Amino acid sequence: MCRFFSELPAFGRSVVISEWLSKLFAACQPTSRALVTTSIALAVSSCANLDAPLPEDIVAERSLKRVQLLMEGDIDDSYQFTTPGYRSIETAKRYGIRWAGVGMWNSVAVKSVSCKSSEAPTYCEVVLLVNFQTFRADEQSTLLFEDWVYIDGDWYFRQKIL
Repeated sequence: MCRFFSELPAFGRSVVISEWLSKLFAACQPTSRALVTTSIALAVSSCANLDAPLPEDIVAERSLKRVQLLMEGDIDDSYQFTTPGYRSIETAKRYGIRWAGVGMWNSVAVKSVSCKSSEAPTYCEVVLLVNFQTFRADEQSTLLFEDWVYIDGDWYFRQKIL
């Protein structure tokens, strides 16, 4: 049912739902209508929850975007993925210096994302698979481990300060 409604355009959804409700209410006794209305409201709200992205998906997308920006040389935009606390004490230039070796990276893929709580997680660990080329060797791979934290409604990369 959720998939059916989500595939309809918004206007189509309202038409289908209103026609269905009219037929349903016509067949119901007046005392049953409150129960039917409550049941429908619960069903529709559960459909909305199915469409909400999981924290793991959001963090994977943000992590990959941050690293892609680094690989493209866009330090300033990549820096915006760091926590507000980090940005308050480190400049984008210093952040970029920490990632100077990114120029050797050929590709990056998200290997795994693990969030620590099933109920509204605020911390996730990301493992990225980085393929890189050195001057003297064939292409090699390594794992990059990242920490992501949820602050004020968004996910941020927690850059460690050395």
